[in-house]
Amino acid sequence: MSKTNYLESQFVLWCLGKSNALFPTAIQPWLGLFTGAPSDSLGGTEVSGASYVRLNISSYFIETFSEPGELKNIAPLSWPVIGEAWGSIVAGGIFPTQTSSQLLRYGILPSPLLTQVGKTLTIAAGKLLIREG
Repeated sequence: MSKTNYLESQFVLWCLGKSNALFPTAIQPWLGLFTGAPSDSLGGTEVSGASYVRLNISSYFIETFSEPGELKNIAPLSWPVIGEAWGSIVAGGIFPTQTSSQLLRYGILPSPLLTQVGKTLTIAAGKLLIREG
C-alpha cells in the first residue's frame, strides 16, 4: 500500500517542526551530522567533539512545490567553528530533540563534506533538500 502525496507532504512538514491537520503537535527538529552513515535499523556514528552541536531547524525549511513532500532550507545552516577534528561528514539526520538518541529521518550525502579545525561548516540556502519517498 502506497502513501498519498498529501500524507507524504504532511509527514515531512511535521518532521521539520510544522504542525498540521494530521499531526497537530509539532516537534522541535534537530539536525545532526554523521561520519558513519545510519540506516533504517542502525544509528550510524554521529559527530562528536569540541564545538559540535545539533542545529534546531524548525524555522529553516519551506515546501519547494516541485515535488510533493519536498522541502529545502531557506537560510544557511551553520555550525560553530570546529574545535577539533570531526572527520568527513557522510550523512545528516533529524532528531526530535537536541539530546534524543531516536533518529527520525536520515539522508546520505552524494559526496562527503570535509571539515577543518578552525573553520565553520555551512550548508548554503537551498542546498539541503528533504523529501519523502
